[in-house]
Amino acid sequence: MSESIPKLDMRKVHNYVRALESHYPSTNPFHNAIHAADVGQSMYSFLRQDFASSFTPLEKFALVLAAFAHDVGHNGKNNDFLIKTQDPMATRFEDQSPLENYHLCLARKLLEGSEVNFLCDLEPHDQERFQAILEKTILGTDNALHFSKLKRFKAMVEEHDGVVDKDFLMEVLLHAADISNPCKLYEHGGPYKVWCDSVMAEFYALGDLERKHGLPPTELFQRSKPVDEVQIGFTSFFVRPLYEALGQVKGFDATGMLANIDCNLAYWQRVKTARESPRVESSQTVTECGKRTKRRRRNAMVFSMLGKETVDFLQTLVEG
Repeated sequence: MSESIPKLDMRKVHNYVRALESHYPSTNPFHNAIHAADVGQSMYSFLRQDFASSFTPLEKFALVLAAFAHDVGHNGKNNDFLIKTQDPMATRFEDQSPLENYHLCLARKLLEGSEVNFLCDLEPHDQERFQAILEKTILGTDNALHFSKLKRFKAMVEEHDGVVDKDFLMEVLLHAADISNPCKLYEHGGPYKVWCDSVMAEFYALGDLERKHGLPPTELFQRSKPVDEVQIGFTSFFVRPLYEALGQVKGFDATGMLANIDCNLAYWQRVKTARESPRVESSQTVTECGKRTKRRRRNAMVFSMLGKETVDFLQTLVEG
């Protein structure tokens, strides 16, 4: 890369990332530092595509850091629970995206201190740009905004023939990275299985808390709710439409991601069919989708990469 970010101290960046990691509760089954790293990996994979050529090194850097920071300090609950129980966090932010506002505030708080504050070495306009991207993208991960965001995004893509306002695209990218688990393979020990197990454990724990507080139970969080129904609903109505829209952006190739989504949907449909029809032989769970996986895996292989590639990517942005 010919361009880099002038004056950025990579040692301070490393210290900041470590500070973020230490503030993700390890007791959360899903919203922990590993989730943050996974979202960062997904963001990195997006930014390797052609559409990102219009982004500056600072913008790419900010997006990866926002991915690492987007859930920092998460308490394992959701906004609805915090608001209904009048949690101090909800009160602090006047019931407006309390978790996302808290993550943003903590991410900024952790930038204080001479050993972590890499922003102080940048030009004022670069500092402002970084902070603006951090704010817009982290606040944009509130799932309550999903459908209005998707509607606006689809209209923008269609109206401008695949060309989208860059700042709004950044917001959509972090949201997409945050819900990207169904874009990764489930069967044969794929990463989606690990994340599915983790998020369901967190859902069930939240359902238990609802009962403890005498709140009306959320169907999604009930231990009696079949996992296949949860995943089919979330993937079909939440994840796939967003990735279909992203695939219409010029320079964004969602082919492999959509292929994995369809594979996973077919898997969950087989699970649902077997659950509802116990007499179905287990051999019937083998479908063409599984046979196609090897051919399609390369398209989405980047999602299985470990952290070194993302670290190297950040280093390149800093040093050129």
